[in-house]
Amino acid sequence: MNDRHWFDPFEPCFASQRYARYQWFREHAPIARGRSPFPGFPEAVYLFSHETVRMCLTHRALLQAPDTEMYRITRRSLMSDPVFGLLSKAVLFTDPPVHGTLRRPMTRAMTATAAAQREASLRTRAEALVQAFEDRGHFDLVTDFATPYIVGAIGELLGLTLTDIPALKRQTTEMARALDLRTCEARPARNVSSAPELAQWVECALDTTLVSDEGLCATFLEHYDSGQWTRADVITNMVFLLFAGQETAVDALGNATLAIARHPGCWDAVTSGAVASLDAVDELLRYDPSLQFSSARVSAEPVELTGTVIPAGIPVIAVLASANRDPEVFDEPDNLRLDRRTGPGMTFGHGIHRCAGAHVARVEIAIALETLMRRLPAWGIDEGSVVERDAITFRGHTSIPITLHTAGAKGLPVSR
Repeated sequence: MNDRHWFDPFEPCFASQRYARYQWFREHAPIARGRSPFPGFPEAVYLFSHETVRMCLTHRALLQAPDTEMYRITRRSLMSDPVFGLLSKAVLFTDPPVHGTLRRPMTRAMTATAAAQREASLRTRAEALVQAFEDRGHFDLVTDFATPYIVGAIGELLGLTLTDIPALKRQTTEMARALDLRTCEARPARNVSSAPELAQWVECALDTTLVSDEGLCATFLEHYDSGQWTRADVITNMVFLLFAGQETAVDALGNATLAIARHPGCWDAVTSGAVASLDAVDELLRYDPSLQFSSARVSAEPVELTGTVIPAGIPVIAVLASANRDPEVFDEPDNLRLDRRTGPGMTFGHGIHRCAGAHVARVEIAIALETLMRRLPAWGIDEGSVVERDAITFRGHTSIPITLHTAGAKGLPVSR
């Protein structure tokens, strides 16, 4: 690591220049020291190339919670945060063998075959939402379509009736703020009640008719009844899926829709049958992923990556969005090409912690885009009214206003 190359994701200009910054570090310092987002650590290591990210996410000594004296001290501080304290025990933030025990029932329910079997219900949900917009002539993609569509889908997957979608969205948005990369010196005031409130609601719902006999929630309860899981495992991982399965998917659908609008004609490859919608979604997810950084690993011992030794006890953060634009893997990586066949890159992570819901998310987004493009052939976005999410880890938008044009209009114009 070159001491002159210091990465600071908290610079005021970072959000507007993120992909240019990633490119610079890929070319000059694919393994770079940088500003730490965690108390107790003076610095962190950031990885930018596809190769180093892949190695990081599969390395046996880069762990979520290593049993080292330094990390135990830091973890006690982190556990005082109500969001981290709850989600640190969820599947994404655990190491083997606990990780495997928590992941297995999720993986079986979210295979590519299982995701494909949900297509009909997803189309029905998307069609019903879009039908309501056709007479209005305008809608907000995030609040009026993506959020109720994705929340409804995750509720169906879990087998859980979600009675108050706006309240759930407020809670998970606060949780995303709490989990976002932030400097130790300038951590924002947090809504400390969001995660505990959602956990309390889940716990109460487990004993009511809100839980169906089918879905992941019922599977989790079976694992609890058999002694494989604790009650806390059920609640924690339900909260995690309500958060992660919804926040990142809503952002991804918004990012994908904006990318299509900014590249007029690109979706024609799908409508013509030249490109399958799932392949197009893979490229859209690669191009502008909703999750820019992986969760931090900590080196349990000295770790060597491509000839560089990372000392023990250092937070290591894989920049997933940078790996997605590595020219060593993707030709013309800064160009959106829906006919790519290289998959979504590192959008869903890699290795044992690869997103268990990847197949589900791909199908959800594909069905949503197919429905929007078929039912709303002429629409535009007022770029001046688009509101980007104020976050570093989570790349998305809080508002994307869409106006429908007359039936005879062509294309997907973007107002600037």
